[in-house]
Amino acid sequence: MKTQKKGFVQYGVDESVSVDQHYEEFLVADREGLKYLRMKIEEVLEGADEVVFDSEEISVDLVGIRVAGRTIKDQAENQTSGRIWAFGCIVGLLLILFLLVLGVWKVVELLAN
Repeated sequence: MKTQKKGFVQYGVDESVSVDQHYEEFLVADREGLKYLRMKIEEVLEGADEVVFDSEEISVDLVGIRVAGRTIKDQAENQTSGRIWAFGCIVGLLLILFLLVLGVWKVVELLAN
């Protein structure tokens, strides 16, 4: 027998609910769900790296909460610096290849004379 959940937390609004479309990116919950979410956030803030939502009384669409070591901005900066570094490596390799071809050409030119 399926029991009725006491509260809920979900990402977005069900398509069956007729509300403004901008709510589809919201975290939506009733009061019991928000209390449960607050309790789990406090667990993470007290030192846990991650907390999994495992309540039998609250229906939760999300899996859990994890503390991230870097922000999205930091990750974007790392990607940009990685691309610059890769570009520098390619330019360096092309320069080495050019010097190698130039050296071989000079050796062939000297042997031909």
